[in-house]
Amino acid sequence: MCAAYARRNTNRYPGYDYTQPGAYFITLCAFNHEPLFGTVRDGKVYNSACGQIVNSEWLRSTEVRNELVIDCFIVMPNHFHALLLLVGPPTEVPELAIWPLRPKRALGSLVAGFKAAVTKRTHEQGLLVGQDIWQRNYYDHIVRDHANFERIQEYILTNPARWESDRFYRQM
Repeated sequence: MCAAYARRNTNRYPGYDYTQPGAYFITLCAFNHEPLFGTVRDGKVYNSACGQIVNSEWLRSTEVRNELVIDCFIVMPNHFHALLLLVGPPTEVPELAIWPLRPKRALGSLVAGFKAAVTKRTHEQGLLVGQDIWQRNYYDHIVRDHANFERIQEYILTNPARWESDRFYRQM
């Protein structure tokens, strides 16, 4: 195998079909956990121009991905959390998928498309030109029941109030 296509480590759940309908919690981090997306003061998020792009591109995602339903999300200074639902029937995946092929309706395709859209628009607007915006990969959690769904909603909505104790917090 060519070194350029060497298999990357993944935190995806082995054998799980990420095209199937369900609820998912995702976290995407800014490159090197830099506070590219804004600040938090007195428990309230103030998005930078880049953070505003993250916010608007996430909302726009439902226009280009009809399988996506957004529940709640938050753009923090150096990361992004979202609770989302994929709806509709799963798509067929070819038996012999070659990296980096992703099924169109898979969670990974959604994240890749979102990250690309934010990066493109940020650079087009003259912000962070030539800089990486996102950390490679992302964290996901498959939401298994209603109680878990509600805990994640609460976590996302109260994230700004807990910013200084957040594991992604960096003194600015």
